[in-house]
Amino acid sequence: MIAAAESIMARRGVEGATIQEITEEAELGIGTFYNHFGSKEELAKAVFALRAEELGLILDFIGRTVEDPAQAIGYIQRTYIDRALADPIWGWFVIHAEFALRQNEETFRDRAKKDILKGIKAGRFSCATCIDTAITVTLSSLIAITRQVLEGRADRDAAIELNELLMRMYGLPAEEAASLARQPLPDFEAMRREADPLSKRTHEGKASKPKGRTGVLRR
Repeated sequence: MIAAAESIMARRGVEGATIQEITEEAELGIGTFYNHFGSKEELAKAVFALRAEELGLILDFIGRTVEDPAQAIGYIQRTYIDRALADPIWGWFVIHAEFALRQNEETFRDRAKKDILKGIKAGRFSCATCIDTAITVTLSSLIAITRQVLEGRADRDAAIELNELLMRMYGLPAEEAASLARQPLPDFEAMRREADPLSKRTHEGKASKPKGRTGVLRR
């Protein structure tokens, strides 16, 4: 049901989706829905919480394993967008669900602040006097660029350009910001699974999503 809700809400938003559509997509009865969730909004929060936790583990892994905080935050930002583009259902879910955008900010704001503060303490960034504004600009920009690429109004290079601009905003020299933003993006999801055998077994043993109308979604 969570997979079905994500698919429907990605196309229609939380407000536009109906419980009947979701249960039909999941091939379940409406009664089954109320056995697990009290409302459509509660189900939407469950979708976000599950997927955000998966992404958060990868972003935390990057922060722990990449020594240079500037390089780490660049990888984190590009991975955030890359995951949304690789899985358009998730990308559109976050974009279309207005409440999810607020939850998205609440979920990732603390991570962003920790990463930027790490760069400030290491002498890599110089935005200590405006860190909260820098975080707001960062999170808003990541969502905006994701939407532009999913809508076909920008190509994937926009993620690199955004990364470069954000690095410059944090205080990195322009030439270094351009260089870091264009470094190849490692497969951190695979690296995390290899580093955590339990995570690897869980990933390999995951059941596939229920059948549904998936694929690249447009408004």
